[in-house]
Amino acid sequence: MYEAVTNEPLLFNGETMGTFTVDMNGLATVVFNDFIEKHSRIGRTLEVLTRISKQVIVMEE
Repeated sequence: MYEAVTNEPLLFNGETMGTFTVDMNGLATVVFNDFIEKHSRIGRTLEVLTRISKQVIVMEE
């Protein structure tokens, strides 16, 4: 991870069902709100896109 992700919303059909955080080691933590208790059969994939590096290095051999 190049930069951490903190308290980003988890959305399901436009409604917030919680938040997620991803630390610099790639550990994702998901916190659900009460939406999840009122709905069943919710399945999703968490995909996090980040930059690898801001710096561009060109090496010639």
